[in-house]
Amino acid sequence: WKLDKAVLDSGQPLINFEEPGLDFDGNRVSILTTKIPLRDTEGNVSGLVGVGRDITARKQAQARINDLLSLNEKILNYSPLGILAYKLSGECIFANQNAAVISGTTIENLLAQNFHSIEAWKKSGLYAQIQKAIETRNVVMGDLHHISTFGKDIWMTIHCVTFTTNNEEHVLLSILDITERKQAEAKLLQSQQELNEAQRVARIGSWSFDAVKNKLHWSDELYRIYGVARENFDHTYEAFLALVHPDDRLNVEQKNNTALKEGTSFEAEYR
Repeated sequence: WKLDKAVLDSGQPLINFEEPGLDFDGNRVSILTTKIPLRDTEGNVSGLVGVGRDITARKQAQARINDLLSLNEKILNYSPLGILAYKLSGECIFANQNAAVISGTTIENLLAQNFHSIEAWKKSGLYAQIQKAIETRNVVMGDLHHISTFGKDIWMTIHCVTFTTNNEEHVLLSILDITERKQAEAKLLQSQQELNEAQRVARIGSWSFDAVKNKLHWSDELYRIYGVARENFDHTYEAFLALVHPDDRLNVEQKNNTALKEGTSFEAEYR
């Protein structure tokens, strides 16, 4: 009634105004209403005419869309992945904070780049991966050693895929910094190589046995000690026993069985 009175008093129409209302069952709804004053022959306001439309479902749908947009924004901005989006012409249209951190720069600097002219991408192979995703319209992924335009030396896992928005194709790039993992793998490999060399010099081998899977793992030196090639060895317990002299086999088998059963160490001398 307050709105009706305001239109009657002012003589001014009210167009597409949203107001609360109740449906026939008494439920709260949102009404989009228009109220227009009626005038007599002398131009005086004599009444009004109004039309209203229930927009509750539309508002609920818009609220769900807004919730999804908010969720997507949080996922993009707070993802542990670096996420970037580019037009196929190369302009960067989105970069999250983690992409900037991984690249060693700011979001503003990333947004100013065109991937077609980034020499660092071409040197590391990232540009070729992006082009492959664009040409095949398939997901392209892989690990790359990359030195960014901003001097950040990193290993990263990349995922590239094309997508369409506003009737225009784009490419989405996600990057995961795996530098620490690669460094740890390199150190482990170096340690393994040093161990293998030390064993070779000392003529000492090492082994481990997975009793559940019946699988042996031998160091490189053990193959030389036993005089077998890695590719010709079955890596089972039975294959090992077959290499032991028949006269010593029972003793070795008994000691191994005891160690497995009781969890004890043992020494054995055999041919």
